[in-house]
Amino acid sequence: ARSIGTVGWQGQATRTGLAASKVSIRNTLKSTMKLTRSQLVALTGVVLLLAAWVTAMFWTFGEMAAAAVSRGQNFQTRIHSTELMSALQDAEIGQRGYIVTGDLKFLAPYNAVNAQIRSDLAELRQQSTSIAASRHLDAIVPLVDEKLLDLAAGIEVRRTKGHDAASAQVLEGRGK
Repeated sequence: ARSIGTVGWQGQATRTGLAASKVSIRNTLKSTMKLTRSQLVALTGVVLLLAAWVTAMFWTFGEMAAAAVSRGQNFQTRIHSTELMSALQDAEIGQRGYIVTGDLKFLAPYNAVNAQIRSDLAELRQQSTSIAASRHLDAIVPLVDEKLLDLAAGIEVRRTKGHDAASAQVLEGRGK
C-alpha cells in the first residue's frame, strides 16, 4: 500500500513540476514578447500606413476603372459622330447626283439620312456624358438642320426649275 502511495505522490509531484515549468515558460515568453511603448507606437504606425496604402490602392484601381469606362464612352461617341458626318456627306453626294442627272435613285442616301438624322442625334446626345460634348451637340443641331434645308432646297430647285437653275446654285457654293 505504501508503494502505491509513493507512486501516487511521485506522480503528483511530476504533474506539479510540469505545471510549474509551463507557468515559468509562459512568464518567460510574456516578458520577452512584451513590447516597449516606442515599439508599440512604431508597430501601430506601420499597420496604419499599410491600411492607408491598401485603401489608396483600391481607390486608384476604382479611378482607373472609371477612366477606362469614360474612355470607352468617348470613343463610342466619336465613332457615332463620325458616322453622322459621313451620313451627311452621303446625303450631299446624293443630292448633287440628283441635280446633275435628275435620276431619283441618287436621292436614296439623302432620304435615308433625312429619315434617320433625328434619332442619330438623340442617340449621340444620350451617349455624351460630358458637359462640353452636350454644348457641341447643341451647336451642331442647328447646323445639321440648316444643311438638310439647303439640300432640300437644291432638290426642290432641280425638281421645279430644272438642271440649269440647280447647277447654278451648286456652282455658287450654296449648301457648302
